[in-house]
Amino acid sequence: MFLLWLASQGRAQSIDSLIRTKQCYQLGYLTPRDTATSRFFPDTITLAPGRDSGQVIPDRTYVDSVFGDFAVDRFFPVVGYWTAERDSVQLVVTNGLARAIILFPSTLGNSLVGRAFFHSDAINPRPPRMSIRGTRFSCR
Repeated sequence: MFLLWLASQGRAQSIDSLIRTKQCYQLGYLTPRDTATSRFFPDTITLAPGRDSGQVIPDRTYVDSVFGDFAVDRFFPVVGYWTAERDSVQLVVTNGLARAIILFPSTLGNSLVGRAFFHSDAINPRPPRMSIRGTRFSCR
């Protein structure tokens, strides 16, 4: 009986999920504000499936270049996740000391426009931010 319930839960999640299959996006940044630079944000991301949350996997170059600066001898591992908000999807990549936050509309499509913010203990209270465009591509 437990196995039948477990199987039905998997089917329900795939039907009700905001993200049903792995999705990959190439990101581009526009209109920097408050010392923002595209270096603060990943070039590509992969979103793992989930109903209202899931894993975000940024490109390795981004993790090494940005979070290497803030990683304090790599004691703070980088994690990424997404959560469904009322009218948007929030993507976060963080090591606990610094975090990149990307907001996209809740309707994920082949082309997205949103906002990106970078928060850090080392940056002033006005976080650097940029407009962002995401273009979906085939995940490998």
